[in-house]
Amino acid sequence: MTDEEALLLEKELLGLYVSDHPLLRAQDKLLKCCTALVEDLGQYADKSTLLVGGMITEAKTHQTKKGDTMMFFTLSGLSGSVEVTLFPRGYQKYGELVQKDELVILEATVEYKTGFGKKNGNGGNGDDADSVVEERPEVKLLCERVTPLAKARPASAKRREEADKAITAPVEATTDDEAPAPPVRVRRGPWLCVELHPEEMSLEGLRHLRQVLSQHPGPQSAALVFGSNGDKRIIELGDEVRVEPSAELLNALRLLSGVGYIYEEDKLK
Repeated sequence: MTDEEALLLEKELLGLYVSDHPLLRAQDKLLKCCTALVEDLGQYADKSTLLVGGMITEAKTHQTKKGDTMMFFTLSGLSGSVEVTLFPRGYQKYGELVQKDELVILEATVEYKTGFGKKNGNGGNGDDADSVVEERPEVKLLCERVTPLAKARPASAKRREEADKAITAPVEATTDDEAPAPPVRVRRGPWLCVELHPEEMSLEGLRHLRQVLSQHPGPQSAALVFGSNGDKRIIELGDEVRVEPSAELLNALRLLSGVGYIYEEDKLK
């Protein structure tokens, strides 16, 4: 099995890359070819045109009222993602290049979607772990061009200068009635943190890890921790992987090869 095949299997089993990430391998070229990272899009002005690199993680087509085909897809970075719209004319040119797990450089326009996010079921009062706070509007991208990373050229000095000039203060969210910025749900701890040593884990071990976590569903968030304090990387498993931190779960995790310390954190650093 090749390294690429092993990474794809990790993604299929756990829903994320553990031992490595294709974006980490391509980081040098990615930084040379893009003018903005997915994680930093919120600092650019509305209607800015940028070169944004990342991995396509989801894609779906849509039929317009006129019968034309367009596409919505997700571009992911190492610690963030953004929804991208590819209109019918662009879909005709670049639709076949939008494939899941492909690394691409997009020429795209920043668009801020205003509105109010959902509150939690009990109304989002401040005492609840899922209470809401103010945040900037959600950023999206309108795609104009798709280039496979393997064929992308380094971004020109002019494009980088244009991107630097587009960096602005946080965008204020307003409606026609000058409504305040939209609230957004903030996730707080405690977190169940599971330290992993990927070099000690087999693919069968990854299967067992997913099985153990899925067999103990509950209310608590979980995260995987890699490396030491000097070079630590933390991956949040998201709302789809919440667990009950019972003694049974902890004992099952400790039996897995490649699992180190298991502990709780109020905040992830």
